[in-house]
Amino acid sequence: MKALKKIFSRAAMVLFIVLLQLLLYIYISDQLADRYMYISLPFRILSIIFVFVVINRKMSASYKIPWIIVLMILPIAGVILYLILGYPRLKRKQRKGLEALYVETSKYCKQDDQASIALEEVDQNAAGQARFLLNASGMPVHMGTETKYFSSGEAAFVAMKERLSQAESFIFLEYFIIEEGKMWNDILEILEKKVREGVDVKVMYDDFGCAGKIKHNYYKVLRSKGIDCVRFNRITPIVTAFHNNRDHRKITVIDGKEAFVGGFNLCDEYINEIAPFGYWKDTGVYLQGAAVRNLTVMFLRQFIGQSKQKIDMASYLQREYSVSGKGFVQPFGDGPAPLYADHIGEETYLNIINMAKRYVYITTPYLIVDRYFSDALKTAAKRGVDVRIITPGIPDKKLINIMTKSSYEELVKSGVKIYEFSPGFIHAKTFVCDDEISVVGSINLDYRSFVHHFECGVWMYGTCAVEQMKKDFNETLEKCRYIDDDASKLKWYQKIVASILTAFAPLL
Repeated sequence: MKALKKIFSRAAMVLFIVLLQLLLYIYISDQLADRYMYISLPFRILSIIFVFVVINRKMSASYKIPWIIVLMILPIAGVILYLILGYPRLKRKQRKGLEALYVETSKYCKQDDQASIALEEVDQNAAGQARFLLNASGMPVHMGTETKYFSSGEAAFVAMKERLSQAESFIFLEYFIIEEGKMWNDILEILEKKVREGVDVKVMYDDFGCAGKIKHNYYKVLRSKGIDCVRFNRITPIVTAFHNNRDHRKITVIDGKEAFVGGFNLCDEYINEIAPFGYWKDTGVYLQGAAVRNLTVMFLRQFIGQSKQKIDMASYLQREYSVSGKGFVQPFGDGPAPLYADHIGEETYLNIINMAKRYVYITTPYLIVDRYFSDALKTAAKRGVDVRIITPGIPDKKLINIMTKSSYEELVKSGVKIYEFSPGFIHAKTFVCDDEISVVGSINLDYRSFVHHFECGVWMYGTCAVEQMKKDFNETLEKCRYIDDDASKLKWYQKIVASILTAFAPLL
């Protein structure tokens, strides 16, 4: 029954229809090429033009090569596929609306001079990273924010329920996936209670992320309970690059004073109520204080952009905070071009690696990076930085895991230490560096997170969470298998699979 349910799920049916369309496009293009040479000639000219377009795009060569190969070898099919899937950009109307909204609401994201000056006095390199995030994502760095790191989804879940139960004004939830089960049902029970108490509850979930998890009209179910709910980027059975732009963020905001950000979605594997891939390790951070303002603005921008509602953002923004937390905190957002001109998540990670003095500790479910990123890791290791990466011991996607493993051999030879989490799947996306800097959020080390998705993270300097993250990393290492030279090598058939999948990942 489970297999039949998956086969006939909405997600499976949509995927089937999309694949049929792709096959139809390729078949027609092949027929045109064989039978009508005068038609193929313009496509060959277009394919050459598009090759130059790809060459001049602002992206890594690792991402350009697959498109160049397809355009040169299959000019007609390549041109059609490039027109459909080649630009991971927002719809023009959606982009214009969001750009106007970002400009209009930028007044709520002004940098406090006291915080920036204080960080400059402590560490000029860290201040430079904070300036990059301000200029690239429009989100300022803050003092006056308490931080608490959660080393598991279970611990974060307990804290979330407690804080949600104390909400007085509003609750915002923005998640890639929600699914009926203990985690979501417990939270929903609290949300319904808060609605009855007069609390404003807004929920946004990604339609693709939730496909097969909840009913296609689940947003209507939540609305009937008094929850203001929208689904992000509704999926349709039409081949389009716009389906690539998913909302992969995981954000909870409470009264504009408290927030949770991390890798965990609102479904049961994230709290180990079910264990499809062994123990599921995820992480997150709790914020209380001034930095929550960034997340409030980020949520409302996304919610307004999707719902088209007229919302007075100022009414949700806390102006005074009584918290005096340690260090500096900067929640930031990332998303597809041209709304975001930089690959902010990727550049933030690279900044940390390139400026590391003693160590960089990384946890990631996927390690599918381009040459620049790989070289940064290898260069850091060669200059004496202790670079350690934890990946899953039990993968959630076997083919994707082969792509992850394909990165091992070259990194290990350069001195990067790689470990696999033996008890199961590690979904945490964390960086911690030199007892000073850390990042926790939703950003994976892969092409989709860096280029296609709306993502979020929290950059921290000198906070309590930095210390807690290092402690958790070292404790997690004790449960990991070290990947030595022999273990880093793929079998011959895995190398073939990895070379194909990795080469054409940017086309997906």
